[in-house]
Amino acid sequence: MSLENIVKGYDKYGPFIVDKYQTKYIIPIESLCTSIDIHTPDLQREANIEVINDIIEYQLNTYNNTKSFSFLGELTIIIQDNKYYIIDGQHRYEAMKKIYNKCPFYLVSINIIKPDSYLTIEKAFELLNKSKPVPDYIIQNTTDTLKKAKLDHFKKLFINKYKVYISKSNNPRKPNVNIDTLLNKINNSNLINNNNMNNANDIFEYMDYVNIIYWKQLDTKYNIKCIEKVDKLSEKHVLYICNDIEDDIWLNNTDWVDEFIEHRNKIYDTTTNKRKKISIKERKIVWEKDFKDNEKGICKVCNKVEINTNTFQCGHIISHKSHKNGGETSFENLKPICVQCNNKMSSMNLYEYMKQIY
Repeated sequence: MSLENIVKGYDKYGPFIVDKYQTKYIIPIESLCTSIDIHTPDLQREANIEVINDIIEYQLNTYNNTKSFSFLGELTIIIQDNKYYIIDGQHRYEAMKKIYNKCPFYLVSINIIKPDSYLTIEKAFELLNKSKPVPDYIIQNTTDTLKKAKLDHFKKLFINKYKVYISKSNNPRKPNVNIDTLLNKINNSNLINNNNMNNANDIFEYMDYVNIIYWKQLDTKYNIKCIEKVDKLSEKHVLYICNDIEDDIWLNNTDWVDEFIEHRNKIYDTTTNKRKKISIKERKIVWEKDFKDNEKGICKVCNKVEINTNTFQCGHIISHKSHKNGGETSFENLKPICVQCNNKMSSMNLYEYMKQIY
């Protein structure tokens, strides 16, 4: 439904034409949330669930006390290709969609912008967000949705595992890291365009690989602080890579990248002498054989390094490189182990390698 149809009956509130770009409307919250298809532009930051929940909690408390909401300010929506895109007020709008039925006739102010060749959606977004700059990687990838999606997914993976290290400061003290700075650097590196880094999981696994294998070659003077950050947590995921943000060694070391790719594609089909990736189903069987339905476990070789369903590697008991009776790529011949052990034991029999390290 068009805005013109929705505002009929609310003529006394507008529309109010501000200038050639802006027209302001006041409409019921129910109409806003149910009758207009509003999109989020690719350059918009991902919504923060905690912020949305805080807004919902505040508005519900306000409603319980006053029988009305109190959404201050206006939502800014821009029209492009006959579609509506919200460029300011995203969190308030997401909260409204959750609770509008509590007070469906509550009136909301919206500012509709019609862009032209001078005032583009990117420029309007940038002007509205001067006080909270949009990360470069978002602006640079407004037309490259696949690349932005890859970076957004990496961000989720990073936050899920290393949230304790994330700082909102533009120049955080090590070992803290600004996630947008990290994503900007990945976006400007060769890593993001490497044809062998197919998705965010590949980049994240490479980062973890460097974090485990090459942490001593990064800036080590903050390593104690890295460990202290997680010392009191039940899940101790130590992040050393944050010490390297300034020099970007891990992003630009092609030898490390090539080594990771070679290691990731390590498993061969023993009959055709071609490498064969283990399927998701086979990985699941290998994992559940030792850890059942637990998402985390300890490497079955060194019995020290924590692994999980995403980061573990399938280590051959009898190596597929063995000249005699080359090990099969089957779950009976595979164990869930860490990257470090898989690298160090190379073509050695897994149990023989375990005898050496104990």
